[in-house]
Amino acid sequence: MNRPARRGSIGGGLALISVSAALASCAPGPCPPGWERLEANLCGWVGGAVDADDSGAPEDGTLRGDLVVESDADLAGFCASFERIDGALLVRGTDVGSLAALDCLVEVTGDLLIESNPKLEALYLPSLTAVRGALHVNANGSLRDLSLGGLTDVGGDLALDLNEGLAGGALPALTHVGGEVSVYQNAAFLPVPGGGELDLSALVAVDRNLFIRLNNSLTRVDLSSLTDVGGMLKLTGNAILTTLVAPVLEETTGLWISYNAALQTFSLPALHSTGGVTLIRPGLAVLDLPSLEWVHATIEVTDTVALTTLTMPALTAIDGGLWVHDNPGVSALAFPALGSIVGALQVVRNPALPTSQAEALRDVVGVENIGEGVLIEDNADG
Repeated sequence: MNRPARRGSIGGGLALISVSAALASCAPGPCPPGWERLEANLCGWVGGAVDADDSGAPEDGTLRGDLVVESDADLAGFCASFERIDGALLVRGTDVGSLAALDCLVEVTGDLLIESNPKLEALYLPSLTAVRGALHVNANGSLRDLSLGGLTDVGGDLALDLNEGLAGGALPALTHVGGEVSVYQNAAFLPVPGGGELDLSALVAVDRNLFIRLNNSLTRVDLSSLTDVGGMLKLTGNAILTTLVAPVLEETTGLWISYNAALQTFSLPALHSTGGVTLIRPGLAVLDLPSLEWVHATIEVTDTVALTTLTMPALTAIDGGLWVHDNPGVSALAFPALGSIVGALQVVRNPALPTSQAEALRDVVGVENIGEGVLIEDNADG
């Protein structure tokens, strides 16, 4: 009967591997070179290269079991025998300064967690193509460079959070994330001179939310290939973000854009359907949603600083309300195709917006097609 894989490490420690099938030839005799008898049918690798021609050696290059790294010694010799981990790779709370010993790593079937390693300055895993579980790179205080150029698929969540020296990251081959993407509070307290780019240019689909929040050195986000976000797209509190590239995004369950003071243009030219749309103090001068036809929740536009015209030319239906509050520069509303608002229409305290503009919007929709009433007050005369 096959024994489940166990947690272990490479180099100075033990990598525990199920041997009832792969190492059956070593029972009851001695284990192969580089291995040590642990139990009746279990051998553990104790460092050094394992010759693939030796009886019972891992001919497919797969380490079966979790690899737990506690020091550089735990990485020594990995590439001499392995290129895949059938389990998790855990590098947490160590003094490791480099993961170059894993340059051969192609695949991790479990989670890959690189967290709280204060001496890790760069993360390059050039051969890595797939992480079947979650990928977390979190709270590595000295991390300056992150490049996973061959990674195409993450089966679980992708989190790049709380890395104080990280301005951006390069994952240019990544096409799919099976969970949530979180890029949160990197370089939050000591901004990196010149800023940085988040390259997700090959990413096609995110199965859950895509959150990019509170990254004080992030200047550009490239989502050139993204067509579908299964949850919400949220950009908030990225102080010097100037550019979001997302020309083919078609659908999300919500948009939340707030407190990105340098982001002057927000353009999703292919977006045709979303949940709610929330714009709170976004810094935008241009909101470009020319193909948006249906919003499944509420549209809220509040406290925009530079926006002068609020228009959604293709929008036909809002399943929630339309709230336009406290926008000092908005002077024009244009929703020419809008025929239904399930919730309320509220146009309030917009000092540059003539009341007649709000009333014209009400009349285009028709009071009978506004489910929860109309509130128009404290706008400009005329």
